[in-house]
Amino acid sequence: MKIAVVGGGIIGASAAKYLAASGHDVTLFAPSEPADKSRHNGVFASHYDAGRITRHLSPNPIWSELARESIARYRQIEAQSGIGFFHECGLLVTDAAGTPFIEAVRQVRDETGIDAPEMTRSAIRAAYPWLALPDTHIGFFEARGAGYIDPRKFVAAQIALAAARGAAVIDAAVSDLDMLAGFDQVLMAQGGFARMLIPELKLRVLARTIAMAEPEDDTLADMPALIYRDPDGSDPYLVPPTRFPDGKTYLKIGGEPVDMELDGRDDLIPWFQGGGSRDVFEFLRQRVQGLFPDMRFRSWHRAACIVTYSTTGLPYVARIDDRMSVATAGCGSAGKSGDEIGRIAAETVLGRADERFALDGKEAG
Repeated sequence: MKIAVVGGGIIGASAAKYLAASGHDVTLFAPSEPADKSRHNGVFASHYDAGRITRHLSPNPIWSELARESIARYRQIEAQSGIGFFHECGLLVTDAAGTPFIEAVRQVRDETGIDAPEMTRSAIRAAYPWLALPDTHIGFFEARGAGYIDPRKFVAAQIALAAARGAAVIDAAVSDLDMLAGFDQVLMAQGGFARMLIPELKLRVLARTIAMAEPEDDTLADMPALIYRDPDGSDPYLVPPTRFPDGKTYLKIGGEPVDMELDGRDDLIPWFQGGGSRDVFEFLRQRVQGLFPDMRFRSWHRAACIVTYSTTGLPYVARIDDRMSVATAGCGSAGKSGDEIGRIAAETVLGRADERFALDGKEAG
């Protein structure tokens, strides 16, 4: 079959790799990252980043499974592609003792046998004296298979493997379904831009702002990735200091205090062009300064991102009709799980769908 994969992000690039390995004639439409985002008027992707948390721990058992399957293949992907992207620095998940979130994480940990010992507040303070947490907090520390990936490099590795297995990679976006007329099967994997070609999909596309802080010293050199639940209800996450394409090292923090929904091209493109919200950026700056009160930073930067949610809380990986399939709605959790979601998407295109990820909320038309 001639198969088109539309979207060369974390899920689409992974799916193209598996489809190419199946022996079919695969074309991946994967537009390059724009050189000047403030002037770019086309589609954007959310993998324009150097740090995305990865871990087995999750309050949701299915997301934990998707992550475990993907993480188990990271080193193989690196070895086969020659592109390193995984930093196994560990992960600390922390919240007040007894909260629904921390207890859900505990339950998934116990049921799946994830090696993530519980840490008391005093143990966290002893291990990370520079981290200011409330006295009510406990944590789970996952040392193996956890940390962060460089999503740009992950995508590059998957595209390289897809090409090595015979896929054609086209540096262009698909702006009209007529461009896909010559293909037997089509997989739509455009993330938050999916409704530009499939307007009937019921997706929530939410704006996200990222803050990046450049430390003055190497105090945080041994910092694990951090998922932190604050007593005020916010849930920031922090990626340890890592080198970005500009050659500088930044601590990255995200976690929106209030959701803002984006609707269509007229919202999405200006959001990426503008680099996110100044107000949220200031909120995140204050959060960093509260968590690391003794740290000083040389510079601060902000960037825009989006997350796409389904009505099920799980990704949509399903057939739309006898020719077209969709793989979207990462729900803020697909970065670490992209290889497995891509594998499931490839199986779906080939007629072997996983009903757990069935399309829900697609209006009849």
